[in-house]
Amino acid sequence: MWSIMDNCSVATQRCGITNFPAGVSNSPSQASPQSPAQSRYDTDGHCAVTSGSFDNQTLISIMQNHITNVVSHYKGKCSHWDVVNEALNDDGTFRSDVFHATIGDAYIPIAFRAAAAADPTVKLFYNDYNLELAGAKSTAAQNIVKLIKSYGARIDAVGFQGHLVVGQVASYTEYQSNFEAFTDLGVEVAFTELDIRMELPSTTQKLQQQATDYGNVIRACALTEKCIGVTTWGLTDAHSWIPSTFSGYGDALPWDSNYQKKPAYNAILEAWGS
Repeated sequence: MWSIMDNCSVATQRCGITNFPAGVSNSPSQASPQSPAQSRYDTDGHCAVTSGSFDNQTLISIMQNHITNVVSHYKGKCSHWDVVNEALNDDGTFRSDVFHATIGDAYIPIAFRAAAAADPTVKLFYNDYNLELAGAKSTAAQNIVKLIKSYGARIDAVGFQGHLVVGQVASYTEYQSNFEAFTDLGVEVAFTELDIRMELPSTTQKLQQQATDYGNVIRACALTEKCIGVTTWGLTDAHSWIPSTFSGYGDALPWDSNYQKKPAYNAILEAWGS
């Protein structure tokens, strides 16, 4: 499955509950630190509650109530929930945030247990970037899967956020090998965010390399039995987040700024048939 998704998190195909690092949410599916009253959310930005002073039991209760309320509210409207998003540093250690500082590692299985209880039918994801290849962070994410299962909680899948660079994309066999390290733990995998940026201006050679790179990522998923899909992080280069974030880079998506298909488009279709 290849799907296209903009930067939203509620009531579409996949939904998000908790995000890191610091900030506030851009949707009612994420609790805001400015929430003035229980079950009311005034949100503006990106992420969920990430700071504050709570004791262990109080914060667990807040987290459980929030997850229960949100997942129950959108029950039947979401096929996936990103229950915990970006909880790891690149070296595989846990990020410093109010949840981990107050509750410890257990906040993750507690969150997954609450989400599963609120909607037993929806797929539950752990989602993060720099997991797609073997390394310290990927190993740490595999340990999160084991941790959740050790608590008797349910996790269905791990999502990879892949904001890659043309010419720096690995072979499909390297991706497939790492995907299978996750699926061997009894979970599915998916690329939940994918774009492959290039240094501007684009050239015919760069576009062909981009097509090869997209093909390698898609082929790895197609050849992995429990890889359930790839979501490109946008539709067209006209509205990509890349130029404003990575100076001098762009043209990261399968359609160009005029909504014309690029070589990457056909490479994606061909790779799905591999």
